[in-house]
Amino acid sequence: EIHVSHDGVNLNTFKQIDKNKAINLLSLDQKINYLVYIGRFSTLGKEKGIPQIIESLKFLKENTTAIFVGGPLNHIDDYYEIAKNNNVDLNRLIFIDRQSVSELYKFIGAASALLMPFPFTKHYAYYMSPIKMFEYMSSMRPIIASNLPSICEVLKNKNNSILCEPDNPKDLATKINYVLNNDCSNIITQAYKDVQEYTWDKRAENIKRFMNNKREAL
Repeated sequence: EIHVSHDGVNLNTFKQIDKNKAINLLSLDQKINYLVYIGRFSTLGKEKGIPQIIESLKFLKENTTAIFVGGPLNHIDDYYEIAKNNNVDLNRLIFIDRQSVSELYKFIGAASALLMPFPFTKHYAYYMSPIKMFEYMSSMRPIIASNLPSICEVLKNKNNSILCEPDNPKDLATKINYVLNNDCSNIITQAYKDVQEYTWDKRAENIKRFMNNKREAL
């Protein structure tokens, strides 16, 4: 028999911070809505949603900026080209290289929405368990993620997150507008409640319990 255990989060590391304070710590503009993506920009050469985020900006107001934190920065010119092709002002894109885990809470805290719009691939749809999903859930910020089977094991639309169609920048923009224009406090609270079951300690307890149960059954 097999026990499958999701990744998790250390709640003490991803501490909550007032949004305005986070924006000030990062020397950002209080008048801007920041959409934040945390994590490597690609894995094994495969995109993880940044092109879709860039394209979605053309459907959003000019006071909306995307921050991408995680690097590497060697394909930034390609992302700028996507922006130019979609008439998106390059000033609405902020790319930041990899940061220490202890610094990520500032960027997460500055977010009006946290983005995780993975494209539909076999790996992303069925096999991944993104650590940033649990980091996002612990932050008390609204999450917008792709409606993929692997994601839906944890995130539920309009329950603890807002789900968008994968590979659909216009739908992503629609969901971003929903978050920016509606009270998402119940969704945020539910995500934080749910993530209590996805700490690293809980993960270890669940694995140990499974192993002990199997040992007793022998």
